[in-house]
Amino acid sequence: MPIFIFPSDRSNTEINGKSGLSFHDKLFLFISGETSLTEIKALLTHEYYHVCRLL
Repeated sequence: MPIFIFPSDRSNTEINGKSGLSFHDKLFLFISGETSLTEIKALLTHEYYHVCRLL
């Protein structure tokens, strides 16, 4: 499945500089340059779980 990665603003305290959007056939991840690898892995896992629930 395609995974699209876009920049995010870390100063947005509502999403803490990271967010994701899931569809049944693709994922969108919004991350800042300060997002740690652990946070990226957690976000990817979280969004992939949503994809699995959509199938």
